[in-house]
Order: sequence, then C-alpha cells, then structure tokens
Amino acid sequence: MTRDGSDALADGSVPLSALLAAREARAYRQHLLLEDCECSLISLTIVSPGPVKSSLFIDNVFHVGVTALHAACDGAGLRIDMQHLSHSAAGPEALCVVRGVESEALKQITVNLEDTHPLGRLWDLDVIAPGMNVVSREQFGLPARRCLACQGNAHFCARNRQHPLPVLEASMKRILSLYEEEVSV
Repeated sequence: MTRDGSDALADGSVPLSALLAAREARAYRQHLLLEDCECSLISLTIVSPGPVKSSLFIDNVFHVGVTALHAACDGAGLRIDMQHLSHSAAGPEALCVVRGVESEALKQITVNLEDTHPLGRLWDLDVIAPGMNVVSREQFGLPARRCLACQGNAHFCARNRQHPLPVLEASMKRILSLYEEEVSV
C-alpha cells in the first residue's frame, strides 16, 4: 500500500488506473481551493517518469522543492497563505495558495525556479489562476521544458517515448548528485 492507502505493485510501481485517479483527485483539490477566492495556486509535483512515484529519492527532491518555493516567494515579498501537502499514487504534491499577486508574475517566479535551481528540472511547478486557468510558459514566449536525457523538448520526448526509462532515471540521479555535491561544498 502507498501512503494514501492505494495499491502499489510489489516493485513499488503504481498501476495506470491509480495514477489517473490520483491526478483527477488533485485537479479536484485544486478546484476546491480556487473555488471561492480570487487568488493563484501553485502546484508542485515531481517529474518522475515511469511507474514508480514514491521513493526516498522523490521525497528528498520534493522537500527541497517546497523549501525553495517558500524562499522564492519570500524573496519576492509574497506570502503563501495556505499550503496543503499530500502524497497520492501520483507521488508527493504541494498546493500553495498565494494572494495579492497576478498569476503571470507568480509564473515567472516558478519558471525561474525550474530553470535556475540545480534541482529545478525535477520539479513541475504549475500556476493556476482563478477559474482553473493554467498559466503556461508559452504565454511568455518561453521555450518548453527540456528533456531529462537529450535536452530536447520534454513533452515531445515523453509523448514519443524517445528514451528508455533507465536513461531517464540515470539523468535524474545525476541531477540530484550534482546538487548534493554543490550543497556539501
């Protein structure tokens, strides 16, 4: 059983049906948080290709992401009014409500984190505006996220299964290893 009580396979992988149900439940939680407020929501999840969505590695990357998100908001003079941390079949997630800032400005903060933090490539930071409108990189003319393995368009590579899972996992571990070396200096 995973932390949320859902079934995981013996190897720790999550069946597709459980993953899809967890994503649908996340969208519903997002909707509930935005339903009665004129605020923006940041959704932080981990980029974890393949069927395993829960591990010590993933949890470590997640906790650094939450800390970095708080620091970035503090640095911009913003306050996270409400934070909901959970763990589902889709992995760990943080939903953070931020008031008093345009969603577009918040997206620029999250894009900066994804693009400049040593672990940023392993985070998926979505900004959702009132009305469940997702603010995208494309709205700012920014390039798509890079692939973990080849630095090409991540969406294209994932959709077309360009790289075997062990290659993607090795890339993720390399990113974490470089980060750990950097913080230990």
